Amino acid sequence: MEVAASASAPLQAGPSRNDLAAWVRGLPANEKESLTIDFLSESGERSRLELLQRFQRENAVAARDSAIVRRTVKDLLAEARVRADERAKQLNAKRAADAARKKAMDEADRALSP
Repeated sequence: MEVAASASAPLQAGPSRNDLAAWVRGLPANEKESLTIDFLSESGERSRLELLQRFQRENAVAARDSAIVRRTVKDLLAEARVRADERAKQLNAKRAADAARKKAMDEADRALSP
């Protein structure tokens, strides 16, 4: 899971203000006017949700096009093996350092013992 998630973009709660602003600026003037009137004349969250859904639909294509290259299961398993090997090496190095430190302490204790 860690390997598969490592190339994923972080989750976002929603579009940023800058993304929304860029999208609105790109709309034709007459459409902006119509959307504003619709938004102001309707009550509740319906207009807001519809606009956000439209934004997400129109930007889904751009997000897909800029997505990270897909990896095969073979690629993911190979990367997982590399990471597992690296973790094992680090653990072995830590264990060796701990053993050496313990040995040195034991020798020092023996040297001080009468």
